Amino acid sequence: MPVGVTLISIPDHNRVRRHGLTEVGAVYMCNGCKKPIYIRYSNALSSGNDVHAQDAFQVQRVRPVLKTGNVKSKNVKRDIEEALDCYSVEAWNGFASLCRRTIQSICDDHDVKGKAKVEKQVQTFTDNYDLDDEMKELLKEITLTGHDGAHPHLPAVSKERAEKLFAFMQEIVRQVYDLPSMLGASKKLRVDAVKEKAETKNQPVAA
Repeated sequence: MPVGVTLISIPDHNRVRRHGLTEVGAVYMCNGCKKPIYIRYSNALSSGNDVHAQDAFQVQRVRPVLKTGNVKSKNVKRDIEEALDCYSVEAWNGFASLCRRTIQSICDDHDVKGKAKVEKQVQTFTDNYDLDDEMKELLKEITLTGHDGAHPHLPAVSKERAEKLFAFMQEIVRQVYDLPSMLGASKKLRVDAVKEKAETKNQPVAA
């Protein structure tokens, strides 16, 4: 999900006045990835010990967070990271193309190799893992949008489409990786609880 920023560094008013600057910048930290975000202000006025700036424009977008803690595949993680890099610089076509590539890597991670067209690969993946209709539609939409992003003769991917695509990718990662991991952990907790109860029951009673 999109995250905010924290102000780290502001212009020195003495230097702004000395050099007669009318444009300044400030450095913020992305609260998600902890990396710097540089924001420029095109109208800066020095007054006393302060610098008053307005008309801000962002040099780099805040990088969104898509948690991949339960993703073990290095290829899937790499593709997701590259997709997010594209998103952060508003490269919507590149973002869509890499989301499509991520889906292919997810299929490959589940032993559905990409020897045919991506649509066939995704169809085999959904059949093998008995995914519901909603998941099938999500995968289809991601694949189609990524196809648009990769081919100049097709509609370009807009910011609005990219934002929807990001939400779709979050849901795919949640259902394919996060839910199975949580279910596995829950089952293990119950097995451990049953085992602990049995061991307690078999302990001799103190005289």
